[in-house]
Amino acid sequence: MRENLVLSLMFWPIMKCHDLYDKRSGTLIWYSGDECRLPIKINAKILIGSLTARQIVYES
Repeated sequence: MRENLVLSLMFWPIMKCHDLYDKRSGTLIWYSGDECRLPIKINAKILIGSLTARQIVYES
């Protein structure tokens, strides 16, 4: 199944708290490329693996 493509902006934030997060990789956050700038995907590497969160549906 093909996912819908959305213009997005990717950021690699500087994390000051490194207790839970993997110090080597960090977190990536994708925001929508429109005026709303909604977070549409987050990837984070943590000590026990990784987390991925994706926005499935948004209704205004």
